[in-house]
Amino acid sequence: MGPFFHFRRPQKPNTSTSRSTRVGTLCGSTPRGFAAFFHSLPPPSNATGVLSSSQKVFRFFARDQGNFFSSHGPEARDLAARFYSTQTVVRSQGGLSSLSISRKLFASRVLPSLLASGAAVEIWDQAGGEGSEQEEWFLARAGRPGDTRALEDVMLAFSGQGASQAEQEASSLIGTGVTMAVLVQDGGAGRGAFGVAVANTSFRTLALGELEDAGDPKTLESLVVQVGARECLVLRPEDGAKGAQAGSDAGVRAVAAVMARCGVVHNVVERESPQRNLGESVSALKAIRALAEGRDKDLGGADTSPTQESELEIVLSQLAPLKRALLSAHALLSHLGLLPDGSGGGGGAGGEGEDGWEVSLLKPEHLLQYDAVAARALAVLPEAGRAEAQYRGGEGAGGRQQQPSLYSILNKTRTAAGSRCLKRWLQAPLLAPAAIRDRQSIVSLLRSDPSLLSALHECYGASSLTGTGRGSVFRGTPDLERTAQRFLSLPTSSSSSPARPRVGLRDLLEVYTAALTLGRLSDALSSLADATCPALDALLRLPLARVVAALARFQALVEEVVDVDRLVSTHGREVAVKPSFDPLLLSLRDQMEALTRRMEDTARRASKDLYGQAKDADKRVKLDWSAVHQHHLRVTKKDQRALKESGASLQIQTLSVQKHGQLFTTPSLKELSRRWAAHQAEYLQVQEALVAQAVSVGRTYVKQMQRGGRLLAAIDVFLSLAQVANELNWCSPTLLDDKDGTRRELHITQLRHPVVEAALPSAADFIPNDAHLSAASPTRDPPSQGTCLSLVTGPNCGGKSTYIRSVGIAVLLAQVGACVPATAMEWTLVDKVLCRVGASDNQLQGVSTFMAEMLETHALLAAATPRSLVIVDELGRGTSTFDGFGLAWAVAERLANSTAMQCRTLFATHFHELCDMEQALPPGRVQNLHFSAETPASHPATAASSDLVLTYRVRPGPCDRSFGVHVARLAKFPKEIVREAEARVEALQAGGLHALTSEQQARLAEKKRAWEDEEEGRLKRARAAARARQREAVEALAALPSLGDVALGEALEGVVALVEANAK
Repeated sequence: MGPFFHFRRPQKPNTSTSRSTRVGTLCGSTPRGFAAFFHSLPPPSNATGVLSSSQKVFRFFARDQGNFFSSHGPEARDLAARFYSTQTVVRSQGGLSSLSISRKLFASRVLPSLLASGAAVEIWDQAGGEGSEQEEWFLARAGRPGDTRALEDVMLAFSGQGASQAEQEASSLIGTGVTMAVLVQDGGAGRGAFGVAVANTSFRTLALGELEDAGDPKTLESLVVQVGARECLVLRPEDGAKGAQAGSDAGVRAVAAVMARCGVVHNVVERESPQRNLGESVSALKAIRALAEGRDKDLGGADTSPTQESELEIVLSQLAPLKRALLSAHALLSHLGLLPDGSGGGGGAGGEGEDGWEVSLLKPEHLLQYDAVAARALAVLPEAGRAEAQYRGGEGAGGRQQQPSLYSILNKTRTAAGSRCLKRWLQAPLLAPAAIRDRQSIVSLLRSDPSLLSALHECYGASSLTGTGRGSVFRGTPDLERTAQRFLSLPTSSSSSPARPRVGLRDLLEVYTAALTLGRLSDALSSLADATCPALDALLRLPLARVVAALARFQALVEEVVDVDRLVSTHGREVAVKPSFDPLLLSLRDQMEALTRRMEDTARRASKDLYGQAKDADKRVKLDWSAVHQHHLRVTKKDQRALKESGASLQIQTLSVQKHGQLFTTPSLKELSRRWAAHQAEYLQVQEALVAQAVSVGRTYVKQMQRGGRLLAAIDVFLSLAQVANELNWCSPTLLDDKDGTRRELHITQLRHPVVEAALPSAADFIPNDAHLSAASPTRDPPSQGTCLSLVTGPNCGGKSTYIRSVGIAVLLAQVGACVPATAMEWTLVDKVLCRVGASDNQLQGVSTFMAEMLETHALLAAATPRSLVIVDELGRGTSTFDGFGLAWAVAERLANSTAMQCRTLFATHFHELCDMEQALPPGRVQNLHFSAETPASHPATAASSDLVLTYRVRPGPCDRSFGVHVARLAKFPKEIVREAEARVEALQAGGLHALTSEQQARLAEKKRAWEDEEEGRLKRARAAARARQREAVEALAALPSLGDVALGEALEGVVALVEANAK
């Protein structure tokens, strides 16, 4: 087996075509020589595209043609701790710490983990071979979390049939590398103006837009979540004016804080003088045109029409006025090395082979917005740190349980593209009612027809190459989106870059296999009656039929070119052009087969000459082939004697003597092998030319590949959503009409929290609850009353946080188009899900827990609209009780009573005085809910084991106690602490320690005396028990026999037994 990805070994890297390549010459291959060379390497910066000096970069060196990799220095020790949990695997070579990593571990664990943690990676290779007098090392590949192009083939190496769960999860990182650039300017009136550009280099998408935000940029933060950005350039302009510069500085700090909250690697970049703005805008437009103009030319196959070429002009005309966005795009493309002149430092190719990009406008307001706080509170995706641990062998690896999240619960997809699509849907829920209803109708149809659901699932399974019963060569469905990008990445010359492997027959076969799956899906969907589901027809069935028809000629091309019989007979190991496809190829094949027959005859004659009297004389000498000796003859060890006796007369030349036998050749066989090798070289040369022609034709079908890939992914997600809904008994929510935009309803019956439920031993252990929120609508006829804010009180650990977050999860799932974990749900659209939960601080930025809470609350109030869903959990805890209560009251009143807001709000609190707001505000604005708990007085049956029973059921009305002391008792606090706490609580509830009446003071003193008496009695009992044990020990010692009567060892055993018994 050769290298698992395409590490080509040029004799000397061409530094003129790749400015990122750095070459170092190592004189000699000794460990000390390599150590000196390693220490002489410059720090990674421009070539790797790291954003800042704080971003960690790991360097790896390919060894043995990529069969394993080495890491050195502090990085080696770091990797040993991460992946081996020991330093014993680190060796010192030439005074340099060194770690060797197998290619499988490198591809499936190391690379995904490092990228998930935000690190950058360099892979160095050798122009010469190892062991030569001079080895030239050069930077072959470099990748970062925001640009994984050069590393994707590495991570895909072991993602095929038979791959482990971790290896399949590594392939799901493909396409997640997103880099963005944000230009910050002062928009006036305390508002920030942002120009944004977002690029996904794996799938060649570029989106631009401009935003305005006040204070904390919540809209920008929601956009970061929607696009899944991993890296960001924060651009600070030279505005000149002092006030404008101060505003920009504040905006830069706010954007940097947003990126830190979202876990995005970022760096603040100073822009040059504004005089260059016009030139950079024009340059950005030219670069965008150059990247996108090839998308509709020679990539569309049969359905390319002249009208499609105007789509680019329309987008460019919309981008032309967006100066801030164009300046951000110029900086981003320069960073990625995608400007036409190749300027920039991202390790790009300077525009070579970079066409076919999809350019669009950013419109975050067309999607439901939620920020990083809401994403964590609702557990939408696995946390970054846990995802990194999953790749390096922690949770989720090797078949272990993944970290529960909405993504992990919903992800029953069968393809990597489906997993990516599901993640995109969760990051960007819909805001268009028609689109939401379309998705819901498709999921409902699949749920209601188990036979159709099963048939579509089977379409993603084993696939025969021709459908004629030849057997299954490839299992599963290839990643057609990724394969299309490989066709787009075809180099313009034959000397491809190491980071751009050639496209070959296997890529054609992947498209062919995916086309077969598309055909089976189309056949399964065509069985449905017309108009069964209009959304299914418009979104899936009709587009699927068009793609299948467009790819029919591609399938015919592959069947004509590929030698299917050879592929099947070798179980997919050998992919070759069908000899009958070209007359010259057929002629060479016939000549090679004739030479092979003559070599087999030579082997039989040699066997007869050597073992003529034996029964199987013509079978003892075997014809064999190896890369070292080419065609040769082989005999087993027991038959070597005849070879020694008669070898000279037969002109036998010994090649190798091994444990299992002897290898040899003859002059005639040597000549035949030479001629066969010459024909093979010509055969491969002709085949390579034919493959290049086939690939060139295949490239014209890229648009169909991309459309087919998106359809495969979308159908996979729909099947996953339907399967999960059936397995977990979820319901399809009903979206209510809201033509005038004033209706705000949310009603959920028997709601469950899916992530908490998944963590329980049994789903039956979860106790569901109802949720009802509706805002008053005075403009409706007749006017309606509603309750827009629910104040939720109750004991600690009683279920308040789970309840309010489950409402947010249900809304998010409903606007994704999925089913929800409830028995019924009705709602009107929500434009934003805003959360203020938990307590956190940022000591590095000098932000305390309470300050962070206030900043997040201020941003929430600034971003909330009447259509938002607001979730507030424990506001005002980080300061004094009176200050916290005052702030909590003011915020809740603003959310519930402000005529400009009155958004649907869930407000969990332990300030029970807030419950008075229900009477203080107009009727219907606020409702009190509480989670009930039972104490021994109300539930005597459990008083013996615990004095608090949590019911986890929500009830109307307020709760007058938090039961904090009871929860402390459940947590096994020391009894004396619990008793002191109870006394202090009783005193404070009576108005303070000095406000106790004489009766209360007497009762408290009596309790204290009872506690003291109980403690004194416990001590007396302990002392009495100790004295009793001492007496027993003395009596036992007296009963021991004297040393004169027993052996010393036996006496010692008696003493030891006595000591052990006394200790017990």
